Amino acid sequence: MPPSWRVARPPASHRSAARLHQLRGVPLGRPEITVPGTRLPRHRGITQHRSNLLEALDVTSIDGIPVTTLARTLLDLGAVVPFEVVELAAQDALIEQRTSTTELICTLERVGRRGRRGTAALRAVVAASLPANGVDTRLELALLRLVESCPVPPPVLQHEIVVAGGGRYRLDEAWPDLRIAVEADGRRWHSTRRDFERDLARVRAITAAGWSHYRYSWADVHQHAPRVRAELTAVITASLAVDLCRVPYRGGAQRDKERWGEGEGVGPEGWGVRCCSGSWLGRDPR
Repeated sequence: MPPSWRVARPPASHRSAARLHQLRGVPLGRPEITVPGTRLPRHRGITQHRSNLLEALDVTSIDGIPVTTLARTLLDLGAVVPFEVVELAAQDALIEQRTSTTELICTLERVGRRGRRGTAALRAVVAASLPANGVDTRLELALLRLVESCPVPPPVLQHEIVVAGGGRYRLDEAWPDLRIAVEADGRRWHSTRRDFERDLARVRAITAAGWSHYRYSWADVHQHAPRVRAELTAVITASLAVDLCRVPYRGGAQRDKERWGEGEGVGPEGWGVRCCSGSWLGRDPR
């Protein structure tokens, strides 16, 4: 288990966590805890759950007691109480602004894979609280704000490209000259298998067309923003450095055709890409 995922003490979870968070309508039973990993030691009088997906950011503290966060608690509740109980508790928490749809979606994305007990209940509650396409639109805007905070040129929004076979796709944010695309991956937590397969085909087509394709989820944008910012800044800055090294040179068209074949940049005015090391990529001017 990665160090960032380690939990020092098993936190109170499920119904016990709900009572600590003072969620309305949740019945109280025996104390419940969640143990990270696959081993499940026995403790008398305590209901134990195990999870391979219990990260440090899923745990908080109330009155000195380690407890799952409100968002994680709402997800876990779906496995042990009726849907109506989860719905009421989640709506109360959202209305009182004790959690947000962003936090709920991030938790669903990281932990709430399809087939996991409890996931369907919280997914339904979140979907009902948002307008049609509201999830994707909000993530796209948040990602755009994050990109705008990077020290790089602004992207072209909704840039259309044509791929092999004549297919057309619009990229959320693109740097066409660098062939870099950045997109919001907001469907991960609520997509069907057919959506997933269609999305994979789209990504393969974009990549095959020569684009570097970077996709970021809710958790990436809202919980790991510094990491995303650093990655995009490094990638785009490095590509710009290469692009700015394009040096025009004069050479005969026939010589270029003989040496490099037909292609972009062949002609009286060719180009080369000189890296900082002094080496050349593409058409060597010598």
